[in-house]
Amino acid sequence: MAWSPVINEIGIYVKPTTAGGAVADNTRTYVGVIWTDASDISNAIAPAASMGVKVFSHFAKNRWVLGYQTTVVANAIAVPGLTTQATPSILATTEGITDSPKFDAKATATCTDAGAIASFRISIAGTAFNGTAFTATSPTYQATIPLANSKVHLTASWESAPPIGAYTAKTDIAVSVGSCTFDTDILGHLSQ
Repeated sequence: MAWSPVINEIGIYVKPTTAGGAVADNTRTYVGVIWTDASDISNAIAPAASMGVKVFSHFAKNRWVLGYQTTVVANAIAVPGLTTQATPSILATTEGITDSPKFDAKATATCTDAGAIASFRISIAGTAFNGTAFTATSPTYQATIPLANSKVHLTASWESAPPIGAYTAKTDIAVSVGSCTFDTDILGHLSQ
């Protein structure tokens, strides 16, 4: 069983006295997570080969936040229910308090039927430091297709403070009638 942090009596994350235990060892402060699956920023973000990187300060005296953007990926769909797509995707780790991830996604939807409603949102899934599964979604954004095969633009954003852990952002898409192709990318503002 892995060592997972626990909260001591003054609200600070510390090492427990036994692996997987809940009794706080106040002599050892928790400072971070080490991932042992041989991943790094170059292979944990898909598709890594086309990342564009911009670096900017999150706040004075805090860690830097790096903006990673995926390439544009085309996904076709012909179902009315929101369906999570495999790509594009971005993996982010967070310490869950001050350096939480933020994701912005945009899509250009081209649908076969006039009057069709294209739906779009960001879906977050992953595992918290204690092994608990975490899922969340942004609000769902919709646009009505004015003419067959015309394009509409949709955007979605998600920002929160999930528990310490590793999370992947993907997109969910749907179309009310006919079929639709979504050209989508995701921008992740990730603390490093």
